[in-house]
Amino acid sequence: MSNMMLIFALLVVVFCMYGAYSTFQKKKQVYIIYHRITGQILELFASINDRTVVIDNKQFELQADRHSLTWWNRGIHSFFGTWVITYEFSWYSRFPHDPKDFKNVVVSPSVARVLNNEDRMKSFARGVNNQSSGGKKQGSMEKYLPYIIIAVCVILIIFVFQMHGQIAALGADYNKLIGVAPK
Repeated sequence: MSNMMLIFALLVVVFCMYGAYSTFQKKKQVYIIYHRITGQILELFASINDRTVVIDNKQFELQADRHSLTWWNRGIHSFFGTWVITYEFSWYSRFPHDPKDFKNVVVSPSVARVLNNEDRMKSFARGVNNQSSGGKKQGSMEKYLPYIIIAVCVILIIFVFQMHGQIAALGADYNKLIGVAPK
């Protein structure tokens, strides 16, 4: 019976480690929402370092000043939520919607080159990573989550080892009740 508790404790540890790893990987991605002319909505992820994204055989440009942040809480992230950089596109424009008014502003090619230069995107990515990896803007739950996870895992392991005698006694009592001879 104690083997079951140990396996459960290990599964909890693995689950927490996977959640932390997945949250770390989401910080390196950009969430893209694309509205097709038919009304369908496509959702996909791209690398934070990409300058352009190809959707439905069309090339769309990522602009650093037209992003918003979305709280991502799907899948494993329903337990380990995180903020994800989000761009929203429509079929009629290769530029993302402006998050201030959700419209597409006509951008000339010269302005688009200035907005999409590689140094600006790398600088933006560094700023987002610095902001999420520690500092004053980080929330207390996000800041102390690794320590909380470690403490819970240690408590579970201590609980399993302290309960070993009681669990063995329960197993022996159960075996007596159903008439199974001890090994």
